[in-house]
Amino acid sequence: MQKDLHQLVAQAAAKGASDIHLIYGLPPMCRVYGELSPMRDLPLSHEDCEAYAMALAGNAYEKIKSIGELDLARDFDGQRTRINLFRQQGHVSASIRLIAREIPALESLGLPPIVDTFPAVNRGLIIVTGETGSGKSTTLAA
Repeated sequence: MQKDLHQLVAQAAAKGASDIHLIYGLPPMCRVYGELSPMRDLPLSHEDCEAYAMALAGNAYEKIKSIGELDLARDFDGQRTRINLFRQQGHVSASIRLIAREIPALESLGLPPIVDTFPAVNRGLIIVTGETGSGKSTTLAA
């Protein structure tokens, strides 16, 4: 299963995907520019999902049983990821976020010019908000 995970992450990264979703009853899916597309033909069985979760979580797998979810980070051959494992409808699912290897230049993000002044602010609070995948972490890193 480890080898298969490495292949899925490499395949998704090659497509420029932001996420991989492993959900019972569906084939592994990747999100490219907001659109979901299957990475394989066959849907995942309950056993497939459990095996992926065990391979992703390692010794922390038991926490999914007691807590119901688990967040972790992993590196797959140099590709950094953030992983959320969770139970839904009696099956474990996984959402794997691929983290960009390089931090983009702030100018390339198309943000308002005021954002350039944020590092100089030494009082108050600056809040960067948005939905999942909207670029909060990328903005802060840049």
